[in-house]
Amino acid sequence: MSIDVRLLRDRDDALRLRDLVYGTYGLTYHRDFMYDPERLLERNRTQAIVSLLAIDSDTNRVVGHLALIRPWFEIADPLAPGRGPSVVEVGLSIVEPECRGQQVQNTLALAAVLDVGAGNPDLRGFYMKCVTSHPYSQRSARRFLGRATALFPAGVPVWVRTDGAAADLAPTTTILLHCPYREHAPREVPFPVAHVGFAEELYGSLNLERRPRPVRHASALTNDTRLTTWFDGSRRQGVVWVRKTGGDIVEAALDRVRWLLDGHMEHVTLLLPLDCAAAASAVPALEAAGLFVGGLIPDLEGVDTLVLERVEATDPRIDEIAVVGEDAERLRDRVLAAWHRSRGIPLARPARERPATAP
Repeated sequence: MSIDVRLLRDRDDALRLRDLVYGTYGLTYHRDFMYDPERLLERNRTQAIVSLLAIDSDTNRVVGHLALIRPWFEIADPLAPGRGPSVVEVGLSIVEPECRGQQVQNTLALAAVLDVGAGNPDLRGFYMKCVTSHPYSQRSARRFLGRATALFPAGVPVWVRTDGAAADLAPTTTILLHCPYREHAPREVPFPVAHVGFAEELYGSLNLERRPRPVRHASALTNDTRLTTWFDGSRRQGVVWVRKTGGDIVEAALDRVRWLLDGHMEHVTLLLPLDCAAAASAVPALEAAGLFVGGLIPDLEGVDTLVLERVEATDPRIDEIAVVGEDAERLRDRVLAAWHRSRGIPLARPARERPATAP
């Protein structure tokens, strides 16, 4: 079979892609906009995703799809005119069942790196979020020099399945593998002092020229924290993204995380950009309140971003989490140990300084 790869162009392409999704997954695919040509085209127009199609040159059928996804595009700030995202997730991979094992996915991935990446001068890296129950996807990411940078224990609930697995299995854990593409000049990154060793290990694994600067305390900020929030009730998953760190960072973040947990979300991710010392200095208080550090995403919206998590899933069967590579094993052990330390700790409210009393 001969494969041509190109970008999604028009409504006809979107309709043929919809047929591929339906023929492969029925109506169970986890991103419903893939069934809606107009929404799919709009997301491509705004660079929320960039869809690549694999087309059988003999039959002109769309037999595969891969997208470059702007991470958490649902709550990201609009891109400046003429600019692209600084880091993208490679995902929404779909291959017609009859064409699997014929290098369709790898052909799409290579085109994404060479063609789409070359067309975005702002792009600094790719990452792939792989399920730990499927080592093949991790090995595929590692062929593109992917290294593990974040783990999301029990991040996908048990009933979300696209592989025909039985519904009585455990929740699925995912691991993020990051592939540097272009590097900025060497720079310092403020980091909570307890996690400097982790940062050095991770930057070394990725061969990024960055030096974590230990931060214990920082001067208080006077501005308010700005946050954005996204959630998916069907997946019991929520995300809080700190868009601007302020003097109330700990209280503001915990209030939003509590709101998601009280709304029956089982997995909450807090994205904390390490763009100032105040952000790094907030981490110990966030951990003391019941969050744990799950990893790091380099260059998310141009800033290295710490991933903190709260997981309320039951029976995660962590002994079944399979990862590929020594770096992934070290990350898994580190994150699971942090998760264990955080379990049983209620999401506490930050202590307030008592007002001075008159003599």
